[in-house]
Amino acid sequence: MREALADPVFTGPAPTLADLRLAASNAPTLARAFLDLHTAYRQTHERLASLDEALGREDARLQPSPWEEVRDFFHYCDNYLDAVDRAAEHLSGNGSETGRDTVLRHFAARDIRVSFADTNDTRQYDPQTRTITLSTRASAPTQTFQLWMQLALITQDQLLEATLDLARFQSPEARAIAKVGLANYFAGAALLPYRRFLAATQETRHDLERLADRFGASIEQVAHRLSTLQRPGAKGVPFFFVRVDPAGTITKRHSATTLQFARYGGACPLWNVHRAFETPGRWLRQLAE
Repeated sequence: MREALADPVFTGPAPTLADLRLAASNAPTLARAFLDLHTAYRQTHERLASLDEALGREDARLQPSPWEEVRDFFHYCDNYLDAVDRAAEHLSGNGSETGRDTVLRHFAARDIRVSFADTNDTRQYDPQTRTITLSTRASAPTQTFQLWMQLALITQDQLLEATLDLARFQSPEARAIAKVGLANYFAGAALLPYRRFLAATQETRHDLERLADRFGASIEQVAHRLSTLQRPGAKGVPFFFVRVDPAGTITKRHSATTLQFARYGGACPLWNVHRAFETPGRWLRQLAE
């Protein structure tokens, strides 16, 4: 009760510890009701604080936020972009060299130098000096991913812009966010080329550690790529991918299935999974599809 009464919503003088002990001893039910009420208030306040400011507009129901637009775009594409995926697979080569060696070869052919520095920025590109600077603090898989992402921004701009034109986003902000997402998608598809990666998943029975070791990728990169294997005629298992921080907040989510994530806030991941399995018959039909 003392902690609850320290909330700024209570502007008056705080009750003394003796008064709180008296209330807890003589009216425990009332004290519990007070704590439950304050917990409900705090949870509601946190939910409201996490809502996008677009919800405060009169047309909030009609016009989604930029992040929602981008999220819906990837969802309606089944988290698979065929043109971008195939372009990345083409640049990835035939597998005779590692993904890192391949991307470095592409930069060397374009007279772009790659350097390393102890910096907070994971990746920097200077078009004047044609130099990419990677942070030495990043892991090797992250560095390779960032190189492929930069290659996409330099060499695949027309493809990315054409894909954005087809999406018809309602705001420049959504288009800018989606372009970063497309470059990230290209990087993942180049680091883990579709056909070779699909064959490897079947061979290893989706062993994430073995796949990461084989392609020089991280566990997260492999898990994310698994959620994109939806090429027509060569589909993989329809995984959904969720990254959760130590506090239980969802920080990244992608789905190649009909699983719908909560639209606002860092919803509980167990609740999302519960929704997917709440009707076994419906879930089995979705899996069969």
